[in-house]
Amino acid sequence: MTMKKISQLTEATAVALTDIVEIEAAAGSRKAKKVNMLAPTVESVSANHTIDGREDSRVILMTTGGTNRTCELPDSSTDDVVAGDEFELHKVDAGAGTASLTRQGTDTIDGETSVALYSHGDHARVMYLGGGSYTVLDLKSHGSNANGNWRLEADGTLEQRGDVDNVASSNSSSGHYTSSSLTQTLPTAFYDEDYQVAGAAGHTSTSTGWISFYGIYPYSRTMTSFKYRTANPPTLTADLTWIAVGRWRA
Repeated sequence: MTMKKISQLTEATAVALTDIVEIEAAAGSRKAKKVNMLAPTVESVSANHTIDGREDSRVILMTTGGTNRTCELPDSSTDDVVAGDEFELHKVDAGAGTASLTRQGTDTIDGETSVALYSHGDHARVMYLGGGSYTVLDLKSHGSNANGNWRLEADGTLEQRGDVDNVASSNSSSGHYTSSSLTQTLPTAFYDEDYQVAGAAGHTSTSTGWISFYGIYPYSRTMTSFKYRTANPPTLTADLTWIAVGRWRA
């Protein structure tokens, strides 16, 4: 890669795709700017990747297959990156591997070290703020497993939900019947235990009457518990749907 000034270019000057063209500052300007005017802005990759700086491709289309892959952002301490620079990562296949946008060195992304993309079509767009800090501007990241599904938002919100089917009421208390307390493993971990859980219960038998979702206890970042209560006999079974909302980052 070579450096060429616009003032040095003629019709006979050869400029390679990797060359940097320097735009000289006009009189009174604060400083000159270096830009790679010919570098591609989009790059497709299928292995771990590092964005070397603002002259490198800014939009990365990543195919993961079944392997977890990473895309490293420019290291603010060594790479050419300035406040306002934006970078994007897109997961473009349906493989089981995650595509993660990660920091280098001691940089952070809204206080975190990485942002994971789980599903085909997920993407993350970040901007460098200066001082070793990136912030998430746009995020679509969602996934599912046997425990339910989840969705991450750019503002740090993590929403999870799932279902538990054919739960029987079996315990009599004060004229009511309750199910046993159900321990639910969450599809993915919350940032902390400060999250809210709500839900609904619906009849699956021919019994009628009221039924309520209660006894909710979010007792760890990865597990919660709940049960339902009804005035019907212990032969009642119910399907439970739950939703939990908290944070994936501080």
